[in-house]
Amino acid sequence: MNTADELDVPATARKTRRGWLTGFAGNGLDVTPGGDGEPIYKFTNLRAPVDRKTVTGTFTFAFTDTLHLNVDGSWGQVATTNRTAGVNSNFVAVTPANPFAAPVLAAAGNLPFAFVGKEWNDQSSSFTTFFTKVKRASIGLDGKFGESSWTWDAYYQVGRTNRSQLVNDNLHNNAATLALNVVTGPGGAPICAVNAPGAVLPVGIDPALAAACVPVSIFGNAPLTQAQHNYLFGNLDEVLDYTQQVAAINAQGDLFAGFGAGPIQGAVGYEHRTELGHNLENGAGVGSSNTAGYAARSADRRSCGPRARGSAACHEGPERRQPGARRPDASLHGLRPAQGELLLPRRR
Repeated sequence: MNTADELDVPATARKTRRGWLTGFAGNGLDVTPGGDGEPIYKFTNLRAPVDRKTVTGTFTFAFTDTLHLNVDGSWGQVATTNRTAGVNSNFVAVTPANPFAAPVLAAAGNLPFAFVGKEWNDQSSSFTTFFTKVKRASIGLDGKFGESSWTWDAYYQVGRTNRSQLVNDNLHNNAATLALNVVTGPGGAPICAVNAPGAVLPVGIDPALAAACVPVSIFGNAPLTQAQHNYLFGNLDEVLDYTQQVAAINAQGDLFAGFGAGPIQGAVGYEHRTELGHNLENGAGVGSSNTAGYAARSADRRSCGPRARGSAACHEGPERRQPGARRPDASLHGLRPAQGELLLPRRR
């Protein structure tokens, strides 16, 4: 219900659709039980729905009595999409100079100004989604050194993790502050106050963000234009890929007969581990479907085994990629969500 229609409510506390118009008294964060709009806990979830799938397999074979082969692999996938409430805009000051606010303030008793609370659920699609896929395979051999007490084992393991995360329709606070501060332009059309003649750029605001400002009415829940939506909202998404390779060989056996309860034994081993990660955070400038101000960053980090760490061959610097490359689909179905970690079992 529009504020201007609520003539039976005191002018100091008129409730808009999931927003509150207050004059000299009242609280812009108050909630009126039984009022219009969506329940305030509609998007409060105790737990996000999770779709989990795993497959594992093992194969063993004895070449001889002392030489054995073992192969195993695993595949796992976890996906979740959590519908959330949009970020609210609270205590947004409006005056009759705002052409969108002028009729509402007049109907509310000619208020000289008001603070308005606004929720964006009807004009945005807010959700977070995560997707992780892990693949791992290993092969190993174990045997004996002739007729001695010494045995050996060796294995190689490779794993790959792909993970993505997306926060859809994330409200830009600075952009919303500029877009909701509207005045009448020289030609009579609404414009952002920051672009009015003689306006001063607020401290800390990017000039490019101000120049691209699109005026938006804080009242009502009519669909936003594409330009308004792209200016107010953006996606925070990132895609991570990690590959880990491990090779190891070990041997153990009796060193000499020793004394007391048994022989003195020894063991020796070597392990080489390589981890290669690609971290791509998608982002672009104002007017794109991504969140303005989130710079596109990517980095490759390669680390090797303990003895090789710190060498130039095992650490690479940042690698720049094209923004938007491998960007997840923006629909709820078939979405490739983002941010990753490699979780591989460690062979001992």
